[in-house]
Amino acid sequence: MAGVIVVFGVLLTGQTPFYLTHQRLSVRGKDFTVERAVTDWQRQRGLMYRSHLAPDRGMLLAYSTVGRYGIWMHNMRLSIDALWIAADGTIIDLVQGLRPELDAHTSTVPAMGILELPAGTVEQLGIVVGDRVDWR
Repeated sequence: MAGVIVVFGVLLTGQTPFYLTHQRLSVRGKDFTVERAVTDWQRQRGLMYRSHLAPDRGMLLAYSTVGRYGIWMHNMRLSIDALWIAADGTIIDLVQGLRPELDAHTSTVPAMGILELPAGTVEQLGIVVGDRVDWR
């Protein structure tokens, strides 16, 4: 029955269901489990309506082409740190403490993805532009 509901939901909304895969990665030796948002709909939804993000969790907004991608904190309920990542895993831009409903940011240079982590992570780990994200 669940399969019928999912198919009906896709036909009704024209959207892919909001199923995210998980990926392990590390930054400055700290391991994270992140949800991968790879479709436009998943990236637009992002962390909306979440009230909590564990210290070892995050979301990776992954793109298939390099571009100047931005994030907007619409319908967010928590603050985040955001890291813009090049294809080789190098952090090329970052912003700390983006606030719910108030902030937006677009990378200063083209990136392949954006890693969203709990607010305070950048400061706690001493993350800087030029650090690398290690994919697993």
